[in-house]
Amino acid sequence: MGSAITSHIANRTSKKFLKTIFVILIVSLTANSVCSQESEDYVILNGAAYHFNKGLISLYGSRKDIRTAINDFTKAIEYNHEYAEAYYYRGKAKCNLNFCREAIIDFSKAIEIRPEYAEAYYSRGSAKHRIRDFQGVNSDLKKART
Repeated sequence: MGSAITSHIANRTSKKFLKTIFVILIVSLTANSVCSQESEDYVILNGAAYHFNKGLISLYGSRKDIRTAINDFTKAIEYNHEYAEAYYYRGKAKCNLNFCREAIIDFSKAIEIRPEYAEAYYSRGSAKHRIRDFQGVNSDLKKART
């Protein structure tokens, strides 16, 4: 019995550790890609990246705070209106709060910016399923596969 509990605790701890490592990796990759920009562009993109990364930490970190994540993704979008990933993750956060219709709008904007964004098609299809738009689900899932 004791080893089963220990195993369960170790499994939960390793999942949190992996999520934390994932967030750190995303933060470092985004920061590195932003550093090569010209000064004005750098400030805009750096501000967007900063808020985007804060949003990821709020969404996936150990102290999950979905509403804060939505606010951070919104700030990232204010810095860069073409930030497809910020729209996508804001949609994921909204879906977590069961604001699926609003999430669909964000997923659609991410797709508008990046038409090949398979994850956004898949997530939009999932959100449509939750609001019982079954025709929309099939269309999005087909696009996500191609």
